[in-house]
Amino acid sequence: MSRLDEILERMRENLKAKEESRRRLEELAQKARIGSKQAIVLLHKGSKATAEERLNEARKNLEELGKLTRRYPEYSTHGAVTAAWEEYAEAKILKSLGDSGSYPEPGDIPLEFYILGLGDVVGELRRDILDDLRRDSFVDAEEKLRRMEEIYDVLISTEDASILLRELRRKVDVARSVIESTRGDLALEAGQRRLGDHIKELLEKLEGKSG
Repeated sequence: MSRLDEILERMRENLKAKEESRRRLEELAQKARIGSKQAIVLLHKGSKATAEERLNEARKNLEELGKLTRRYPEYSTHGAVTAAWEEYAEAKILKSLGDSGSYPEPGDIPLEFYILGLGDVVGELRRDILDDLRRDSFVDAEEKLRRMEEIYDVLISTEDASILLRELRRKVDVARSVIESTRGDLALEAGQRRLGDHIKELLEKLEGKSG
């Protein structure tokens, strides 16, 4: 075997190993993303313990994923990798807000994915608000709207980083639209409540007069 053949053989072996790592990376990223999505659904259902299990599983997949991206840094911006981290960050933030009303420390979640995940939390809070309104928990709904607006303010303050975070601008726009819709839902609910109170007062007065 000539020197050139040896070089080409090593190249083929390296490319094969890299391709196998890419496939493994995509598999791990998909598992982490699905696990985080399942955790979010479980959190909405109130199944916190099972949600925690799904998040722990997602975390393990992300840790293994991190080993691959450290070996092949060019894969760190792979779409499957970024989607997995964003979904995980979203689930972690949503769980912390539900548990303690506070935001979790990023920990080893890359900050850019923490911010992008935070943007998606706005939509999940709207979902909780609609559930609150169906349960007649107007005070809880108002508190979650305040939280949505707080997150939006943070996202706006990081707009300077939107050149680096290409998805941030879109998430800011989506968050604004979601908040406006939610504010309208709460305003409508408040109006209906006031109308109901007025009707109740009127009926009580009429009953008092007729008595």
